[in-house]
Amino acid sequence: MGIPLFSLVRDCIQNGNWNLRAARSDRQLQLLSFITSLQPSPVSDSTMWLRQETNSKNFSSKEVWNAIRSKNPTVSWYSLVWHKVAIPKHAAATWLFMLNRNPTFDRMVAWGLDVETICLLCGSSSESQNHLFFDCPFSNRVWSALLLKLDILNAPTSWAQIISWLPAALPQRDAQLSLLLLWQASIYELWKERNRRLHQGLTLPHYKIFKRIVYLIKNKAMALKNVGSKHGEALTLLWF
Repeated sequence: MGIPLFSLVRDCIQNGNWNLRAARSDRQLQLLSFITSLQPSPVSDSTMWLRQETNSKNFSSKEVWNAIRSKNPTVSWYSLVWHKVAIPKHAAATWLFMLNRNPTFDRMVAWGLDVETICLLCGSSSESQNHLFFDCPFSNRVWSALLLKLDILNAPTSWAQIISWLPAALPQRDAQLSLLLLWQASIYELWKERNRRLHQGLTLPHYKIFKRIVYLIKNKAMALKNVGSKHGEALTLLWF
């Protein structure tokens, strides 16, 4: 067509009409015939995103992702994991446990692996997700001490009962978010301690795990307060 490689559309328009070389083959003639059937626009081009048959000038990666991904029904425990003040790595670890995807010893045995199943935290029972959170004496000691920070007594200790109890455990929204932060941080840090003992041979006492969890939640509360989150002030008052 004799059009330079990096030309713009406007370079091929003169006085509102197409300014193109004459065709030298039947294929070029067909192409030229099609191009000249299009009426050049006098206004500048702009990028448009077609979103569900609707044009939009704004691009949203979220909407693109939702358009191409396969969607499943929302699970009942969604709000327990993906809440507004969640610490991402804690939420991700909790999500995997909600799906029962982490390699606890009982699951490894079910896969046919020859492993010792004794819990590395208490050394007295077989390790499973239910045992770790929080039937294990070690993890239960950490969990109970943390709940006292929110003046909670006699909370359930089995995994299934905790999942049923959490959604309406506390009446105030910020106290409830604080409890979810505490629950997720407990899961993350206790699993981290279990892996530390398994892979590094290092052991931390329960009170250090407790202090680490409180430290993480306080940091999160201060971070929310510093960025002006409406939950920051309330969480700070609860934990300091």
